[in-house]
Amino acid sequence: MDAQRFDQLARAMAIGSSRRRLLRFVGGGVFGTVFAARQSVAEAAVSCNGETCLFGEICCAQGCTSSTGDECGCNAVACGECQRCNGTHCVAVLNGSTCSDDGNPCTDDVCASGTCTHPAKADSTACGDGQVCIGGTCCSTGTCCPSGTTLCGTNCVNLRTDESNCGACGAACAPGKKCCNGQCLDTGRDEHNCGRCGHRCRRHEVCRRGRCR
Repeated sequence: MDAQRFDQLARAMAIGSSRRRLLRFVGGGVFGTVFAARQSVAEAAVSCNGETCLFGEICCAQGCTSSTGDECGCNAVACGECQRCNGTHCVAVLNGSTCSDDGNPCTDDVCASGTCTHPAKADSTACGDGQVCIGGTCCSTGTCCPSGTTLCGTNCVNLRTDESNCGACGAACAPGKKCCNGQCLDTGRDEHNCGRCGHRCRRHEVCRRGRCR
């Protein structure tokens, strides 16, 4: 296209741009896109220090400036992984949006308040052949359970206090009994564990119905 045609197109769009800025806008001669966007560009035009900003530009102290996710706002700040540029500054994307995988099969990789997070998946979630997630770790033995707990089935339990696994996996206490230090006891009449584990009655007292008398 010759210079005269460029000038005619610029006047028709009422933007007042130079040939160089118009060339940048049309993307190297894609004229169909220019005509389709002509009305929206004119409506979005912003006057800035004597010039008119093109679509996608904002007015800064130095004049019209392109603003994208890599160079957002007048200070050209790079937006983070869980952010997007709203034209003038970076804002958070929707919570729950997928972000970079941390390589752990027992965590999710989701955006939360503009940051990529990796919360642990629910315990017992399958994570491999015969393996399950426990506390955000993929394991098949009790070695990945927190200190003081043991893997019973697919759950980490405290064998000293768990009434379904008291002292050993699967050792359940009878109804009405509590698991105290790995033993099933009747806290209704145990002087050393009266009413609750570890509550000792004083000398000459007896435990009746969970109370020292």
